[in-house]
Amino acid sequence: MAYIGSWPTTIGFKSVDFETITSTRVTETQSGRALRLATANSKFGVKIVYPRVMPDDFRSIQAFATLAQGSLNNFDITLPNISYTRGGYPNQTMYVTAAKAIGSTQIDIYSDAGTNITVLKAGDVVRFENHTKVYMVTADTTIDGSSVGTLNITPGLQTAIEDDSAGGNTQVTVNAVPFRMFINGDQQSFKYQTDESVTYEFSLVEDI
Repeated sequence: MAYIGSWPTTIGFKSVDFETITSTRVTETQSGRALRLATANSKFGVKIVYPRVMPDDFRSIQAFATLAQGSLNNFDITLPNISYTRGGYPNQTMYVTAAKAIGSTQIDIYSDAGTNITVLKAGDVVRFENHTKVYMVTADTTIDGSSVGTLNITPGLQTAIEDDSAGGNTQVTVNAVPFRMFINGDQQSFKYQTDESVTYEFSLVEDI
């Protein structure tokens, strides 16, 4: 497995189906009570459909998809609408202000966007510096008069965040958030039509 870069952006997508994938084991007791236990960390998946395009425009996409070698290699991809904050402050600098252990869902943050404002909205996604996992914001994030607040996320942290109060400051990407993904399947079909156009659709799964 290898990281091969960022998915080409030369052609926009026609549609993106976004999904959350959670593995849950359900056990039923003799009394009929259902016991549910998460067996793995939640991750994201997408199905992407391209519009009809001409072969010359499509070849860079075909080359990158082939370089991925099915599900073998991973890459970063920025998803229209989904990767972009709705909080109104896309250019803010946000960083973590305290160490957090694996599994934590509340992260102490600082933002330079202003004071006493909502800097992220529930449903936004974020990615922490030196992490490849993307997390979803579960509640509006408001910072106080000192520009600090609490970021609520799901799932819990897959990797611990170190205390950077001494100066390192783990930054939080809040806009154009890249997802680290791989192609879900080892056979890709590029459909060359008789009118010389090409169509392509494929599914991706977050690599965690």
